[in-house]
Amino acid sequence: MQAGKHVYSAVPAGITLDELEGLIATVRETGQLYMMGETSYYYAPVIFCRKQFRQGLFGRFVYAHAGYHHDMEHGFYPPYQGANGPEWKKFASFPPMLYPTHSVGLILGITGARMTRVSCFGQVDQHEDGIFDRDLSFFHNDFSNETALFRSSDDGMCRANEFRRVSAEDTLAVHGTLAAFSNNEWIRHDRTITDMSEQLACAPQTKPADWEQQRKEGAQEDFFSGVSPMHDYHRLPREFHGLPNGHGGSHQFLVDDFVKSCVQEKLSVLNVWTAARFCAPGIVAHESALRDGETLPVPDFGDPPKGAAIMDLEKEVGKSPWAGHTE
Repeated sequence: MQAGKHVYSAVPAGITLDELEGLIATVRETGQLYMMGETSYYYAPVIFCRKQFRQGLFGRFVYAHAGYHHDMEHGFYPPYQGANGPEWKKFASFPPMLYPTHSVGLILGITGARMTRVSCFGQVDQHEDGIFDRDLSFFHNDFSNETALFRSSDDGMCRANEFRRVSAEDTLAVHGTLAAFSNNEWIRHDRTITDMSEQLACAPQTKPADWEQQRKEGAQEDFFSGVSPMHDYHRLPREFHGLPNGHGGSHQFLVDDFVKSCVQEKLSVLNVWTAARFCAPGIVAHESALRDGETLPVPDFGDPPKGAAIMDLEKEVGKSPWAGHTE
């Protein structure tokens, strides 16, 4: 940004509060655009819940939980080896809650709120690979699993899990006073249930010819997910049709957001202030875990400047939450 470039980065945007503060300051000083590519923002269940929430169909927010459950043995070894060479184990002990956007961001991407307080606990690792050995770890970290309980700014309660030694994935649940979403079911207060599985399922894409080699290098099935009927796929350029997509159908939407943000000179919904809102809770949560669950305040990095143009393509599309593209 200091070199006059707009920036689209992977997650997380920062792993310290000072880094987040510096990133926001740089956006303000340079006037350049920053976007964080948080994939969960365009997961089909999140899109559905966000649209329902914006229409007030959840009622008052009560509670949500989400988690990023990714075992180290399920595709994490190769990327760390490729990035760090012989010393890869030293860096593979990255504290789970410093990578919070797939759990914390998943919830906040629905409600638009922020986390205000947190109490977090960590589980000391016991795996034989020795990755989370405090003496070996670049981060002096021996937690392979961390779970956090948050208070949110809308007076709700949230639980976020970041697990690196666990057998299976977590599921998203969102509870309000009028309705809830859990296990791909939309559950109303009158106890009527709508199974959303078909609308939320992504049609997998054909894998490349070198898939087996990519899999050995850490590629996952989800790298080749298509889109679901819940995705507003018609908003994308026609040239995108048939191109590789991944992580729950999110990749093409994130790229489209960034390009349109640059062309229209508007902030994307995943702008630097949203990025800080998604990352800061995990940073403070890890500090809480180091203090054996002490409740700590999560700083508020604020909102975009008053009057800033923000590009929210979902609002512009204005479609029913039940509609979608089936190509």
